[in-house]
Amino acid sequence: MAESTTKPRYVRVKSRALKGEDTVLRLAGGKTRNCRRFIPVTKGDRIRFDGKKTWVKLPNKRGEVQIEPGWRSWGYLCLNGKRIRVTFKEIITQAELDAYHMLTRFHYRGNGGACRRVPLIAKVNVWNLPKVVGFVELSSSLLVNAERKRNVLDHPYQDTTHHGVGWKMWDWKSAKKYTNAIVRISRCVVYPELRGAGLSPMLADAAVNYARERWHIGGLRPCFIEIIAEMLRYWPFVEKTGFVKVGETEGNLKRARTAMEYLLRRKENGRGYPKGGGGIMSMHRMHAEQLAEIQQTRGVSVAEILRLLEQSPDKLDARDWVSLHDILRRKKPTYMLGLTPSASEHLQKCLGASASGRPDSHAPGHRCETHGEIAGMKISATAMPQNSARCRRVQEAFGIVSTEFNSVIADRLDVKFEPGKIVLVSGSSGVGKSAFLRAVRHLLTGNTKLPDGMRVESDNAVKAKRVAQLQKPPRNKAPIDLLSRYDLDDSMRILAQAGLAEAHLFVRPSFTLSVGQSYRLALALALAKKPDVLLIDEFCEPLDEYTSAVICRKIRKAATKDGISVVVATADARKVLQELQPDRVLLLLSSGRHEWRDGKKIDLAR
Repeated sequence: MAESTTKPRYVRVKSRALKGEDTVLRLAGGKTRNCRRFIPVTKGDRIRFDGKKTWVKLPNKRGEVQIEPGWRSWGYLCLNGKRIRVTFKEIITQAELDAYHMLTRFHYRGNGGACRRVPLIAKVNVWNLPKVVGFVELSSSLLVNAERKRNVLDHPYQDTTHHGVGWKMWDWKSAKKYTNAIVRISRCVVYPELRGAGLSPMLADAAVNYARERWHIGGLRPCFIEIIAEMLRYWPFVEKTGFVKVGETEGNLKRARTAMEYLLRRKENGRGYPKGGGGIMSMHRMHAEQLAEIQQTRGVSVAEILRLLEQSPDKLDARDWVSLHDILRRKKPTYMLGLTPSASEHLQKCLGASASGRPDSHAPGHRCETHGEIAGMKISATAMPQNSARCRRVQEAFGIVSTEFNSVIADRLDVKFEPGKIVLVSGSSGVGKSAFLRAVRHLLTGNTKLPDGMRVESDNAVKAKRVAQLQKPPRNKAPIDLLSRYDLDDSMRILAQAGLAEAHLFVRPSFTLSVGQSYRLALALALAKKPDVLLIDEFCEPLDEYTSAVICRKIRKAATKDGISVVVATADARKVLQELQPDRVLLLLSSGRHEWRDGKKIDLAR
């Protein structure tokens, strides 16, 4: 039977408009078609329908791209031994759109990219999590990025996958013609309780897959995907997906100063502001008006205001800073990834070894075998019965005839504090876990006061250089200011290392934080001391199961990477064992008995 030679029938899109939360396409011939909000099609595109599938025809023999049904893929997030299935998909329903809008409030910069943008949401079906736990948004690329041009694009390029895409140099003509061969991740947002759980790299991976399969604009398929964001300076999560750093944007510190002084000088000379110029010029005119008002109120020069904005923003009052802060754009890291073999090879050629991706973290060579050691530790406690009529009646009723109560918490206990190793101390409530940590600190430092009635001895104790424990943070300072002895980059990394990754929490007074957030801040302050030995009582007990899993992973990573000997105590070992991966578990029993277990061999099912 002869094959059909019927050519596919395409129809041109005459216009695209929003109607409520849907997109309405008006087609040649007078027909209309209702589609999802962010469908990647626009005026002038030629589309064909094949049952439930819709395709866009690309010019110049570049084939076609499927746009319906909506794209989706799957992955699994593993937390506390649970495999949570995550669906990454385009937004289809009103409920998904509402959830996406709700999550956008956790993104503090703008409303995503201009021109075309497609958000991909991450959905789960877990009773104690929202249905949508994150999103990544793809947008049109920015036309100008000097470092991207200098380090990657301003070299001869020819793509063997996408027909006719290539250039000898990245001049203005090439940029206008081929900027759409680059797609940009404009926003990536994760539900706060899951930050640090590994969802961000999964979202970046979903964006890469979508870009390869579905993204198109101006008749071009993308060869490269990029992301430009200040947060990558502190959390370069895209490196796990294979993105490589190509440089930093120039920012506009010099240009903004020049533009503002020029506009105000024109106004002072009676010439007024120049008209037209599009959105950028409108924004400059607005900022110039604000500067003129502040200049008149404060009686200082424009140059001084801009200097304060750049170097000492705390010297401006809140109102002035809020109105002016977006005049200046600071440098931002730029990362890229090749979506085709030619693009990947081009990045490797331009960037060399740095384009091979970030090596996995590994334990450094630690200079010592142990950070401290205690041999033959004995811990006991003495308590006196209260001398009251009611207490005496209870003693009589139960035959408790004694002038003091003695208990043994530990007897002949040996502990080594090895770099990169974690000891989990567990046991029922009241068995003496907190007393054990207090005794350890006393013997390792020699300067910790013991509570009345508590006695600690040992056959031998090798002291540690730096011992840290969790303490309540000062209430009247913001977390970022509590780490003022470190530069801003390091401070934000330390806070993120402790699971405190919401930017607005960095700048609020610590007394406004929740119990769980205060716990993570206390952990950050302890890690900031760069201890040899870190002692944590009631480990993760104020935290939910997902935040606990994130903290366990971060503590495990900090111990391995920085060579910290970590000792944690908790009554609920099952909550943390899976993710913490302790090297040894100390089980405290009654009457001073104890047992050591191999943390890797504990069966949680038993």
